[in-house]
Amino acid sequence: MLTKAYLAHISHYDPKWSVTKKQEEPFASELGVELMEHLNVYGFNTLILDCADGVEYKSHPELRRHYTISQESLSTFIAAARRLGFDLIPKLNFSKSGRNLHDMWMSPHVDLLDWTGSIDRGVYWKVAEDLVNEAILLFRPKQYFHIGMDEDHYRSVNQYAETIIKLDAMIKRRGLRTIIWNDSCYNQPDSPNKHHADKCEAAEHLIPKDIVHVLWEYGKPCAEPLARLKREGFDVWVAPGLSSEKVKDWKRVASANHADGLVMTNWIKCSTSNRSALLAAVDKVGPAYAE
Repeated sequence: MLTKAYLAHISHYDPKWSVTKKQEEPFASELGVELMEHLNVYGFNTLILDCADGVEYKSHPELRRHYTISQESLSTFIAAARRLGFDLIPKLNFSKSGRNLHDMWMSPHVDLLDWTGSIDRGVYWKVAEDLVNEAILLFRPKQYFHIGMDEDHYRSVNQYAETIIKLDAMIKRRGLRTIIWNDSCYNQPDSPNKHHADKCEAAEHLIPKDIVHVLWEYGKPCAEPLARLKREGFDVWVAPGLSSEKVKDWKRVASANHADGLVMTNWIKCSTSNRSALLAAVDKVGPAYAE
């Protein structure tokens, strides 16, 4: 069965989000349930939850922020997901970039600039495994765990692949499969981020074939990277964004190349002030995903 997933944010880190962290609201569980009810109408069966530091980790209370919510407060939301037939996929992003800031949710266990040794590697990996395990215990995913890994500036190809392999081993120990972003749609010769596409392509030959790649591009479809990933033996989901026409274009390419899933993304938090925008986007674009 084709996976139809929606990415919802308990919290998130990127340059735009990071400048407003002091004003960030907590995750709205009731809105999360309402969002799932709307998604259910359009055949979505999976919710990826961008956790970051928006949910408490009892193993690491030092990660708590003013918008962090307790695990207990998520119980009704998690029960509703089960009732509505959604698989919950936790997402913790371990990408390393001083520009994109995706792993800054792990502060104080990250260094903004240095991947090579300014923080204790043993502590970093111990914290990472603690958090992966705790997120799995909380959300009890059926099949998958998402580790991010998009737009990684600071690791070499080998360091990038080794990071994925190490995280994948943690996740396999819990009986799950790893999901990563794949930046290969940056492969145009004049793209300022082509180094991300090149790194992803090089790493594909080094990492396990049972890792799921989410190929994301909110413009025109990228047939060549999708076909390449399928030839390499990977399962591939595509993330077409919030334009109905782009979703339809992507779905044609996805079908022709035997993609395994679709992911709808909306890069705003599931919080009370965003209720109207979140629900309107699902109802506007949902029919294109449903067709």
